[in-house]
Amino acid sequence: MTWPAYLEAYPIWPIGRLAADPISHETPVFLAAKNNKPKIIKYLSARARDLLEVRDKDGWTPLMIAADQGHFEATDVLLELGADLTAKDKNDRNCIFIAAKESNYKYLRHILNKNKSISSTLVNERDTYHNSPCHECCHINQNTKPAERLKTLQCLTDFGAKVDHKNDEEKTALHIAAENGQITLIEYLTRFDNKLLQDWDEEGNTALHLAAYNRRGKTVGVLLHKGIQVDEVNSKGWTALDAAAAVGHLPSARILLEHDAPIDSADKSNVTPLHLASMNGHLEVAKFLVDQGADVKNVDSEGRNALDYAIDYYHEDIVTMFLESDQWKACLSNATDMAKENFMRPYVTPMRKLILHMPDQAKYIFNRCMEVTNHPPKSKEGAIWKPFLTATRKELESKNLMVRMNFSFLDDEFVITKYEWDQIKIRDQGSEDTKSYVSIGDADPEPYSSNNNVLNENHPLIYVIDSRSEELLTHPLVIALYNLKWNKRGFW
Repeated sequence: MTWPAYLEAYPIWPIGRLAADPISHETPVFLAAKNNKPKIIKYLSARARDLLEVRDKDGWTPLMIAADQGHFEATDVLLELGADLTAKDKNDRNCIFIAAKESNYKYLRHILNKNKSISSTLVNERDTYHNSPCHECCHINQNTKPAERLKTLQCLTDFGAKVDHKNDEEKTALHIAAENGQITLIEYLTRFDNKLLQDWDEEGNTALHLAAYNRRGKTVGVLLHKGIQVDEVNSKGWTALDAAAAVGHLPSARILLEHDAPIDSADKSNVTPLHLASMNGHLEVAKFLVDQGADVKNVDSEGRNALDYAIDYYHEDIVTMFLESDQWKACLSNATDMAKENFMRPYVTPMRKLILHMPDQAKYIFNRCMEVTNHPPKSKEGAIWKPFLTATRKELESKNLMVRMNFSFLDDEFVITKYEWDQIKIRDQGSEDTKSYVSIGDADPEPYSSNNNVLNENHPLIYVIDSRSEELLTHPLVIALYNLKWNKRGFW
């Protein structure tokens, strides 16, 4: 039986609030509006006028249902019968919001043309979160096409919508479009008002920050082409490159550097993009930054470099990348002051961390610290020359070969002081005290502690023992250093 026939068969059917569905709270008028049945709407409203403003569970009226579906005829009938065009749902959104969300641009132009006296007010209404219909239009909706969203935004601005309104998060429509990758809308909004590029949200983010943080590489490129500042920092002190590094989005990082983004920009904690990529396990971005010249020696406010971050967060692939790079020595040449946490182990280095937590990587470095050569012996940077192992000594001697063993990372009581001086130079570069620090650094090095118990307890060889790794304990570099110390001092 069809709807009209059903209704005629029951002319005194109890229509009204009691006829609403107990779960959705929808009345028959809702169904008629949803299916664009203006005659049924007239028929039902003639029997119960209060049906026009009955709300469903979301606070929607039949007029809002019609707006959601883009039904002209149902809307016109509802308005003729007295439906309230200014009504709002439980989130304070009117019909214009609902139509904008679905990109029903033809519907919007139709309804706004018919209500020009209040059209400017309608298109600038705010919801519970202070969003405007322009904000709503810039969100992602898989059911709409970019061209439809663009025409919807054009319609809103044609009727007086202000694109610089900010919501509760201080975001404009451009911010929303940028984080959702709505390139066509960005093009339109920036042509409409180029000053939007300078706006910040409540966290100090520009549209460029949001595009990078949401992995919108093409959007990043469009915004840069429009002239947005590439080195703008947010409330954390992050640039857009920091955001791209934090989420590991290589395309964004690449295009930002092509537009001269500062590669070693430091935030309020002296954290750089390379730190962020290393901390969050983004190998591709970390390697790209290193290849592009990011300074691996930069340390944060706690004295940790990018390798420290990779070790601390157990990202073995990034650790391996650093150790296999040409800058492996620079990466390892760092010491973090831990005296407040452990008096007997006042400094921790990347080498110590590797020994305890990543023995395979530690072994790799031990191997890199040994070099077979036929050059005459030299003494440089704490390294010594001596024959290799007993098992291979004859072979080496027959070829007049030697093995250069670099103990600087395994016997570092003097070089740790140099690491500290280097950090001071980096942090205070250009300050009045820099010259004095440099003069200290040029002096003869001293042990980092005058307490022999501290030097012994914090020695990397003790870490090797603590690791209980047979491969490390029996490594030629470890054995050679142990023998050297025993022969020189009578104890290691």
